[in-house]
Amino acid sequence: VNYRIIKTSRGSGMTTSHRSASPTESPSSTKSPVVLFLCAANRARSQMAEALLRHETEERFVVRSAGLRPAGAIDPMAIAVLEEIGIDTSDLRPKSVDEFVRAKRIDCAIIVCEKSEEDCPRLYPFCYRVLRWPCRDPVVFDGPYYERLEHFRRLRDELQEHIRHWLDEKPFGDFQ
Repeated sequence: VNYRIIKTSRGSGMTTSHRSASPTESPSSTKSPVVLFLCAANRARSQMAEALLRHETEERFVVRSAGLRPAGAIDPMAIAVLEEIGIDTSDLRPKSVDEFVRAKRIDCAIIVCEKSEEDCPRLYPFCYRVLRWPCRDPVVFDGPYYERLEHFRRLRDELQEHIRHWLDEKPFGDFQ
């Protein structure tokens, strides 16, 4: 039986959506959990989250990101704010959600669009767990370079906070 439970953590802006799963659908303790970050263009928010989670978990998870309408390139400021804290960005590239639609297993999809329901696909049929961490898109801010850079730094720090809080909850049990 599939059903949806929505839990909202007050003040955090985070929403979790689960569906019941048979034992064959749940994350396996013998394989690395698969996490997919989603946003509209895959040029900043989801890319930054991908790099940050990969760094935090020391690659114990399979971490990817994708967008509905992927940009031609990752925003250089996203790369800059990751590299200024020592995060490797060499494997990042814009990807389409189409690359993952037929995925055999995605244990957790995390939607980082501010307007997730309108901008990102519903992934319940092939995801064990869907989270929503709505984040403002720093790319749309129009201002001087130093102010734009500060918006990217705030996003980076916000994503780090979400990731660390989520990892503290041990989302995949003792796998971590």
